[in-house]
Amino acid sequence: MKAPGQVPSVDASAGNRSVQLSWRTPATGGAVNSYVVSAPGMSSKVVSSGRHSTTVDGLTNGVEYRFSVTARNRVGSGPEALANPVTPTGDVPGIPMAVQATANPSDGSVLVKWTPPLDQGPGITNYKVIASSANGDQSFDANLAKSLTLPKGTLTYGDAYAITVVAEGAATASPPSAPSQVTPYTVPDQPVVSAGAVTATSVTFTWPKPNENGKPLSGYTATVNGVAQQVTPDQTSLNVPNLAPGASASISLVARNEAGDSQPGAATGKASNPPPQISRVNESSGGYTQVAISFTVDWGAGAPGGTCAITLNGKKISSCTGGSATVPKASTNYDYKVVATSSTGLTANASGTVQSTVFTITNSCDNAEPGGDCGLGILQNVPQSDPDHGPPNKGKLGKGASASAECYGIGYQSQTGNQVDEHKSENGGKGRQSTYWIYIPNAGGGYVVGAYLEQSDDQLNNLPRC
Repeated sequence: MKAPGQVPSVDASAGNRSVQLSWRTPATGGAVNSYVVSAPGMSSKVVSSGRHSTTVDGLTNGVEYRFSVTARNRVGSGPEALANPVTPTGDVPGIPMAVQATANPSDGSVLVKWTPPLDQGPGITNYKVIASSANGDQSFDANLAKSLTLPKGTLTYGDAYAITVVAEGAATASPPSAPSQVTPYTVPDQPVVSAGAVTATSVTFTWPKPNENGKPLSGYTATVNGVAQQVTPDQTSLNVPNLAPGASASISLVARNEAGDSQPGAATGKASNPPPQISRVNESSGGYTQVAISFTVDWGAGAPGGTCAITLNGKKISSCTGGSATVPKASTNYDYKVVATSSTGLTANASGTVQSTVFTITNSCDNAEPGGDCGLGILQNVPQSDPDHGPPNKGKLGKGASASAECYGIGYQSQTGNQVDEHKSENGGKGRQSTYWIYIPNAGGGYVVGAYLEQSDDQLNNLPRC
């Protein structure tokens, strides 16, 4: 804590054997506990910190006085502030009567009216209106008028004022009139509204609490897209829900107190319009003859769902989670495409391939004839007669080699003879017999004989038929 600063100004007015003094609170330094009024050759007068004026009586008319006012607290005293020189006189105007101060809440002004004194004394040259509050005194000249309007903002809204009027003559002034109490107030300040957080279906408007201007807020009227609603005085935001993505919302916000409605504050916001996003596409096989995909669509925060179209191996599927399709071949890649369309027509695409379950065959020929290599010929078509007398091979599936099988056909019944050890004893020593011919993509695609494969006919029958 520190000592108070200097009192900003001290005004002195002469009376009959008295002097009226008024001053304001220091703008700097520590808090004031009291004021000391002094003049040369006189005892000091102590005035409490809540007052900002005093009358010094018992003076001699015709003698000039120069008073000073010092603010003090327990730490010490501030610098001395001198008043203007003043000379008491018996030629003092009378006291103004019937002073009435009235607050006008419509524009925030204060109207002060009074009746001139019956005793005009040496002649009145000016009426001084003094507004006294806990923060000090303010004085205003009215010249010779009988009323004075203190405009909006001149006095502090919500502060209690004692209004007095002094009649001033050429050399002296009357004592102050009886006070009239008034507390100025007016409508709240215009709210400052802005559009804050948005989602695809909502806009949130926010505002700081406006200045109440002397009377507490009783609430707001918010008109959103032409529809009015009441808002509590402690609220500083309003969410507007149920908008379409990309739709606008406008607000007109009026604050209200005892004086009436403020000027409206306005703002406009727009809901977001996010495009959909396709994520986490999972590709899976449902077997040798079925493929499937699943996926997730993010429509955006708060956005309503849209529609999805899936094309999978030429099949059209309407689903926003996934779908499956029957396919003609095992071990084969099939194209898919997903198109997600939002409620506002924005789209997202995802595409790729999904493979049916791989069926692996293995050439189990292990006992080649002299000069042979145990390679299985790859034929362009399923033979219906001994292929050894048909078209030449497109290529060969070598001894012990494996390939991905896609489908099977039924044709000429072949047998292994002594070419596969494990089947030599079958069919009276003729070996394994089979009418299955398996399509593989090797050598541009063609069929190999089923009898020489490691897989049995029962296993080969799991493949789709070509």
